[in-house]
Amino acid sequence: MEARFAALFQKNIATSDLAERKASYREMAETLNEECLVVWLPTILLPDPGERPLRNIHPSPMPHRILWNSDRIYQKRPPSGRT
Repeated sequence: MEARFAALFQKNIATSDLAERKASYREMAETLNEECLVVWLPTILLPDPGERPLRNIHPSPMPHRILWNSDRIYQKRPPSGRT
């Protein structure tokens, strides 16, 4: 089980395809639920930096949670005509 979970984890962090990440993450969650006793604890919701003018942010459950796709994050420009 540990080898399978490690392989899924590596597959998840190695790809930037969001659909593939969701599929491997779902399989990781199913493996955890079937094979391990896991107690999920609630956490505090933190403000998402995506609420600001930054775009194309896709948080990840693994480290670096926000910056894993930093090459694709950009800042929204204000509409033209405003001063």
